[in-house]
Amino acid sequence: MKALLLIMVGWILVGWILVGCAGAKAWTVPTDLHSGSAVEMVNTAAAAGRLSDLMIATEEQLFDSDEMRFAEFLRAALASGKLSESEVSTAEWMLNDVCELNAPGSRAVDFEFKTPDGQEHTLWEYLPQKALLLVIYDPDCGSCKATLSALSDLTDEITVLAVCVEASEQRWSQTRDLLPQSWHKGFDCDGILYNDYYVIRSMPGIYLLDGERNVIMKHPKIEQLLEQLKK
Repeated sequence: MKALLLIMVGWILVGWILVGCAGAKAWTVPTDLHSGSAVEMVNTAAAAGRLSDLMIATEEQLFDSDEMRFAEFLRAALASGKLSESEVSTAEWMLNDVCELNAPGSRAVDFEFKTPDGQEHTLWEYLPQKALLLVIYDPDCGSCKATLSALSDLTDEITVLAVCVEASEQRWSQTRDLLPQSWHKGFDCDGILYNDYYVIRSMPGIYLLDGERNVIMKHPKIEQLLEQLKK
């Protein structure tokens, strides 16, 4: 009887193991990462031994399009305790030094820039009490050119400050007049990107700021920005 009981218990344990293995193999990245509980998705992936796969997918699908949503997954993954030591370091850096840097609700990092008249200004003191659309761009960046063109119709909606980075001052001088005449133009004097004042994965960087230079929107899509400006 004891032998039979041991055999039965053994089969039950084997069944649990097989079910667990099947669950791990059956796990797939959720089709919609933009909605639902990030904590639940992280815990499910961790239970299946696939948390790393989920975090890779969230970076690929969310980082450029919905950085704040990506931050939810980073927080959940760090809270789960299931990341390796190197993954923890990466997740903490991406959360603290990228996603939460210049995030909505925070004050934009100040920096110095030069205007076409040769004067140097800081973001905080320039056009005080006036809301700004800050655009950080490279004049030789293809995606920048397309986005700047799409933003060119906003001259009546918001004051635009376009700050040139990465290019030389000579190149900025050659290209700045291609921007709408009503825009305010600046050249980076502070190494904005080099010093990680603004971490921009996909240029240009777009930030909607209020008169106190608090961030209202970070890297919004054009349609999201237009909707916000109507409010």
